[in-house]
Amino acid sequence: MFPLWIIDLTDQGDRQTHFRELVGRLPGVLQEEQAQDWYEGEEHDRRQWLYTRYDNNFKGIDPNDAEQMSQCIYDFQETIVRKGQAFIQMLRHSNIDGTETLNICVLGDATQSFTQLVFPSIAVMLQKEKGRILPNHIHQGMSIIGVYYIPSNVNSLTADQRQNVHLTLREIEVQHAILSVRGYDRMFFYQDVQNRTESYFPVLNEKEQAEYLFQCMVHLYYACDKVHPLISGGSSDDRFYFSMGCSSLFFDTTVQDKIDKETVLNDIIGILSKEGDLEQTDEKGHIIDFSKVSAENIIAKFQNVDFDLSDARLKEPAPHPIHNFADSKLKKLYYNRYLKYYPANLRLKIMDVISSESESILEEISSMRRQNQNIFAEMTLPSAIERQLVTSNIHVGCLTRITRNLKAFKTEIGKMKNRLNDQIEQNIWTNLYQRNVPKKLKDDFESYHETYCADLESRTPSHRCEEMKQTAQEDFVNILKQETTFMGRLGRSFLMGIMAVLTFMPFVTLVSQYLFDLGDVKANAVYWSALLFMIPLICQFTSLGLYYRKKGKRERRLKAYYLHDAYARIASRIETEANGLYDYMAALCDEYLKRCKWIERDVRPLSTSEFYSGMELPMTLFNQPAVGGSYAGNVVINELEEECREIYVQRVPRRINLLDDEDCHLLLHTYKNDVMTLFRGITVRDKHERVFNEELGYKVFLSKKEKDRMEEQTWSENQDLFRKQLRKRIDMDLLPHKHPTVGEKIVYYANKMDNDKVLAPFIRSAATNGELTSSADVEHSDVKGNIAKLQYLFESGMPSHHAQYQFDNNKELLRKYLFLTRWRTFDTVALNRILPTEDFDEEVRQRRLNEEEQSLHKNSTSSLILWAICQNDNSSEWLKLFDATHFNESMAIRDIYTSKLNVKD
Repeated sequence: MFPLWIIDLTDQGDRQTHFRELVGRLPGVLQEEQAQDWYEGEEHDRRQWLYTRYDNNFKGIDPNDAEQMSQCIYDFQETIVRKGQAFIQMLRHSNIDGTETLNICVLGDATQSFTQLVFPSIAVMLQKEKGRILPNHIHQGMSIIGVYYIPSNVNSLTADQRQNVHLTLREIEVQHAILSVRGYDRMFFYQDVQNRTESYFPVLNEKEQAEYLFQCMVHLYYACDKVHPLISGGSSDDRFYFSMGCSSLFFDTTVQDKIDKETVLNDIIGILSKEGDLEQTDEKGHIIDFSKVSAENIIAKFQNVDFDLSDARLKEPAPHPIHNFADSKLKKLYYNRYLKYYPANLRLKIMDVISSESESILEEISSMRRQNQNIFAEMTLPSAIERQLVTSNIHVGCLTRITRNLKAFKTEIGKMKNRLNDQIEQNIWTNLYQRNVPKKLKDDFESYHETYCADLESRTPSHRCEEMKQTAQEDFVNILKQETTFMGRLGRSFLMGIMAVLTFMPFVTLVSQYLFDLGDVKANAVYWSALLFMIPLICQFTSLGLYYRKKGKRERRLKAYYLHDAYARIASRIETEANGLYDYMAALCDEYLKRCKWIERDVRPLSTSEFYSGMELPMTLFNQPAVGGSYAGNVVINELEEECREIYVQRVPRRINLLDDEDCHLLLHTYKNDVMTLFRGITVRDKHERVFNEELGYKVFLSKKEKDRMEEQTWSENQDLFRKQLRKRIDMDLLPHKHPTVGEKIVYYANKMDNDKVLAPFIRSAATNGELTSSADVEHSDVKGNIAKLQYLFESGMPSHHAQYQFDNNKELLRKYLFLTRWRTFDTVALNRILPTEDFDEEVRQRRLNEEEQSLHKNSTSSLILWAICQNDNSSEWLKLFDATHFNESMAIRDIYTSKLNVKD
């Protein structure tokens, strides 16, 4: 790489933008806008190229205003000097050898006004100001090449436009012809077409022109072991004007390693995501053993539970209405504290008994549910998906099969969930009814359960169970309200007995004289009185027995309802746990299905061309890979014919470019553990999940946005880990390169197939660019490679060329790249090959002089600038640029320019 200052005078456009981008990708190149930051850094990279571009600051200036125009030219000259000094400073910071020639390339476009104005004179400015640009390196050489673009359709331009092109070419020719003027050392013309003897590639657009120009810069200044003949003038045909063509082939093992690994990875991803034949996917969808995660295990766990309902009795009241019948606080304590809250306390007692006896088993069921969820999430489902990878075939893409089976499994979960109520009814309610419900409560329990089931099955809200409980409770309360104390009943029966004795006998005596004779009745009055006294007592005790019977019946009904509610809570808990398990499995299936969609969306084969972006020289139309690269559609080495690296497929080596679907499936099976990385980190997040916030100092709820962000981050990490691990595994199975350098690869395939077939596209692509030379001109070529065996191939491919060869197997660049440059030089600018006859023939010009006089005079500003810079050189050659009728006027304007530019003797 030689020091190079690229001065771009072209207008902004696709060519300028793309060329600037390409140059910026070279190591050791500094863009002008980066210079300030680069100088301010503590350590500087080794930079040897500087790219600067000048905008047209002459717009709007009247060319006839010599004062204003000369001031702008002076400012332009000073700007060039400052940037040249900055370039020298950059070379010093980069520790570049100060004795090396300072190479400068000036880029111009024949059709653009700014180029026409300053392109002929900028080289003279640089040579004139060399002492200021190189103040401490006065003996250092300065080599300036003008790179000038002339479009192939120049003849179709207007007459004024062609005159501008003609004048610029004349100015270049004049300054070269005058020995006292030091300007461009060489002139390089290029066009958007190849020489007509080749015509290998079509007309280049602006971006392709930029790639061609960049390739020329690389060949002349970058890929050099020693100075290129076109720069040093060491060619056998050393002339001022030249036109060149160039191309390069590359084979970088570092890049190729990445491409090889990515190719295999892309093949595996292609098989993973292949749609395939859906008819060959599993129809049943039973990818999981349900016995490990079935809710029947949860239900069965509760079937052996027995409840001791004897503990569901309330304690005896204190004081007791019978035992403590004489207690003065009986009324207050028994009625207000015990009897009043008896229904509620009875319900709570039943609930407490059932809950306390079922608490441990219910907690065990919850633990079983959580354990089943963990087993399903961490082992069962991932193992099932892994089996899908292993058992897949070449007819069905694994991802398609996994997705379909997950959907089928989710459907099966829905069916199992629908059967859950029947399982709970059969395995829980029937068991409870038969084993845990007392005989006296079964009728009311069954009646209440029928209503309960009807409520569950009803699609509309129903409260019949609540109504039944309310009615039973009201009936029970009404009965309780009728309860009297024992002393009350005893006193009532005693008073009624006395009243019966005292009223019955007098009444009988009074009416007996009219109705019947008392006889023995009166004689046995004592016995009748005793009987009458006992009758109220018997009635009261009979009523008390009937009351307690009725109370017990209504209490049993209410107890049956409360008992059912207690069991319903247990059944609901079990149903909730079972549903929770099913819902979790369904939700987890949804997460896996979502991950499958993400895999299909994001894990796609990547283009291997992106790896070329990291190469030392970017891939362009004129810099192509040896394998798979093509020039004008003609491939150098076909990828299918390439004996590329091999990879072990079940211990059998297979070329990676010949892997078929079966091979890729086998590789997929081999790397299943790495593929499963894509399915890691899948969880069903809790709606109320919280995390500790360090700033706030307490836990906060995660928002949906935050959960999505965490999920995407996990997925991104999984993708990166998947590709990283898989590339590492693939790299271990890849065999070494057979031909590690570009030269060895080219020589091998040229001998194996056909020399012309391999090198012909490469050689023809490097044919001389532009129509500026004729087929009779001598063509030279320069070949740079890493092995001398390449010389024979090029000698047979270019038999009529004056070729030189440079081989260096130790230079890393030449182990990766093979460079070919072809050029032709010529004595004159060959206007007859560029412009129509009327543009350069003197006689034709004289006939048209009167018509074009004003135009010619107006377009001579650039000539005046050039002449003014060249001090007081009055060579007759300058007359070629000025019309005789305006020569004296031109001399006066030239004096103004000379005075302003401070070059007058």
